[in-house]
Amino acid sequence: MRPPSRLERVGRLLGVLATVGAVWLVVLPYWARQPRMQAALKSHSDRHINAAATFYTENPAAISALHDLQQLQQEHPGLLWGR
Repeated sequence: MRPPSRLERVGRLLGVLATVGAVWLVVLPYWARQPRMQAALKSHSDRHINAAATFYTENPAAISALHDLQQLQQEHPGLLWGR
C-alpha cells in the first residue's frame, strides 16, 4: 500500500475542515435555536453561570455515569484500580 499523495492529504485536510466548519456554522447554531437548548441557556444566564466555565459533570448523563462507576467501585474495589 502506497502512502497518500500530497493531493490526497490536502483533500483529506479540506474535507476535515469542511466538516468542522459545517458543524460550527450550521449544526451548532441550529441546536442553539431549539427550545430545549434555549431553556438551558436561559437557565444558565438567569443563574449567572458562565457557559465557557461549565464542566462536563453538569451533564446529566455524566452524573449518571459517575454514580454507576462509584457503585461499581464499591461493589468491586479492585476492579478498576487494581487495589
